[in-house]
Amino acid sequence: MNNKFWKIIFSVVILFFVLNVTGQRINNVRNAAMRGDVDSQYNLGYYYYLGSGVTKNLTQAVFWWRRAANHGNIRAQFNLGNCYFTGEGVSIDFEQAAYWWRRAAVRGHLFAQYNLGLCYYNGNGVTQDLDQTVYWWRLAASSGFPKAQFNLGRCYHSGEGVDTDLSLAVFWWQLAAEQEHTGAQSHLGLSYYSGSGIPRNFNMAVFWWRKAATQGDASAQFYLGNSYYNGEGIDKNVMQALYWWRLAAENGDERAQLSLDNHFEDEKSLKNRYLSNFGLVIASITILSVIFILIYTLGNAQLMRQRYSKRHR
Repeated sequence: MNNKFWKIIFSVVILFFVLNVTGQRINNVRNAAMRGDVDSQYNLGYYYYLGSGVTKNLTQAVFWWRRAANHGNIRAQFNLGNCYFTGEGVSIDFEQAAYWWRRAAVRGHLFAQYNLGLCYYNGNGVTQDLDQTVYWWRLAASSGFPKAQFNLGRCYHSGEGVDTDLSLAVFWWQLAAEQEHTGAQSHLGLSYYSGSGIPRNFNMAVFWWRKAATQGDASAQFYLGNSYYNGEGIDKNVMQALYWWRLAAENGDERAQLSLDNHFEDEKSLKNRYLSNFGLVIASITILSVIFILIYTLGNAQLMRQRYSKRHR
């Protein structure tokens, strides 16, 4: 009983100490933010955004991030763009989102460059401009941002904002795939399978599809199932094909569900044909047996008549 009591007292003391230290830290950050310290303004906004040490308040988060962003804090500029895009703490305003992302993007913020490219691609807050899309995605991709590398590869594959170049599409997908971008891995597998922009290689197609499939990419799961079903780049294994098709179907790939339906329909048809053929064989055997019995019976009857005739001559 005494041990339990002292454990409770100890826990209360620790909790009080932690809260006191956290409260003191927040007060120090707040005081520094009010004095104009830009990093403290960003941090205070982050505390309000997360509800860390203070009551969560998105309006206050935006207030402090705006102050930091106006003083050039690149992280605050990016986060403020996010808030305007999603409507957290402010009304949704795509133009303001693009404005703040641009301010962060020109100073090298990779995610801001990627998001600004999306704005130009979809025409959110800016006039749709595929040349600008490629420009910003190329900047982010060249600095190693996998989402930008993947999308830049898609641009080269489809000829959006650039001339179609399947080799460059593969180049950017390869870079993104090596950073575990599942979409890039799946597309790279397709390139190897079809020989688009790279020599055809079923084994490499399976390699990249498996990497994406094990991470839950539905398209890769479907394609991997096809490889197992057809024995392309891997030993034929129908059970494995069905396994990956089921996973893909559960993840929403309609092609996989169709493949499952077709397989079981073919299996049912094959079974019906087998049963039908088996029935024909049984029927044929039965008919032949009846004929044989008739012939045998008639033959015996003829023989008996002959013997009977000989006895009574």
